[in-house]
Amino acid sequence: MPQRSSGGKKLNRRKVLKYGGASSLVALAGCTGNGDGGNGGNGNGNGNGNGNGNGNGNGNGNGNGGQESEDPVNLDLTFAGPFGPPETTEAAGYFIDQLTEARDEISIDLYGATELGPTDEHINMIQQGTADIAWVVASYMDDQLPYTQGTGLPIDPEYDDSITTSPAARELLSPLEDGILWEGEHSQYNARPFLMNYDPPAALFTKEKVTSMEDIEGMTIRTSGGVMSTFIEMAGGNPTQLASGDVYSAAERGTVDGLIFPPYIAHSYDFQEVTSYVTTNVNLGITPVYYIINEDTYQSMNENQKEAFEEAAMEAEINAAHAKDAQHVENLETWEEEDLIEPVELEDPEEWEAIGEDIQGVWMSRQQDSSMAGDMLEDWNNGLESNVRAYEE
Repeated sequence: MPQRSSGGKKLNRRKVLKYGGASSLVALAGCTGNGDGGNGGNGNGNGNGNGNGNGNGNGNGNGNGGQESEDPVNLDLTFAGPFGPPETTEAAGYFIDQLTEARDEISIDLYGATELGPTDEHINMIQQGTADIAWVVASYMDDQLPYTQGTGLPIDPEYDDSITTSPAARELLSPLEDGILWEGEHSQYNARPFLMNYDPPAALFTKEKVTSMEDIEGMTIRTSGGVMSTFIEMAGGNPTQLASGDVYSAAERGTVDGLIFPPYIAHSYDFQEVTSYVTTNVNLGITPVYYIINEDTYQSMNENQKEAFEEAAMEAEINAAHAKDAQHVENLETWEEEDLIEPVELEDPEEWEAIGEDIQGVWMSRQQDSSMAGDMLEDWNNGLESNVRAYEE
């Protein structure tokens, strides 16, 4: 079968070529993969040689006190899920590829699913210095990122493509934009968001045909957690949170009756082998996806390195948004044309949309700081309105 998991193996230089382009090999030149031979003054990753302190625990020798370094930077990036779909090839892989112009200054080692730690621990890993860069799914992190989860609420179909939600998310998350979710949430974890890569809308995949809300009553539905779980509860289903890598086996065993999942990535998990139907006319929420870098590590880079980093991230953000949206459409068309998964339009979509509206109030009531939650939603809605298809070519 096609890949559903990386098996926790680290990508080597040769494998990066598969998705990142030939120049990615150059970007990774000099990476050791184990944090040894760092760039500090004594060559073992124990600081930058000028007495500014120790490295951040990953052997990059950048110091952790925010001092700029003139030395090359080696960063560990931890990912999750299968290597191959747009999230990897057109986001992380493309980002690495774009850093080739700074190949003498920045190199990146990419680690596979759970090799450095589970996905729901990624923000803690960044805070603790276990990794320099991490892929984040906010809905996996109820305790740490409750307000960012609010950007996953169902939204108007006018705004539900990645070329709209990603630039809107940038305004809330990026320190460069003084984003409310940076200042009010991520900064306390020393986790600096970059490369916003929000998913296109999620859909419901099922084995049995679902056309109405009555059909979903009592069904066990996989979600990524957060507001999607609340949506299924309000619709009468039983949500269960599962990581992406566990979804196929759960559907195969019959542990779940359906899956809330973005169609753009479902082909990478072979959902056509374990589901038969997919909804197409109701927005069931979006998945807030982006990357974070340890703030001290970022601040330790010199200005040229920061500029190269930000430019590469911006290019990758735009590239990945287009790739995700295109893959979303392509998958739905392919499944129908090849009789793999039958598209289904839900009856009375207004009933589902009403839950999407009600869930906002439910989410607000669960937040500790209602003022913060309200300000975030206001900024989010304004960002969506002002960034409609902002990354459109």
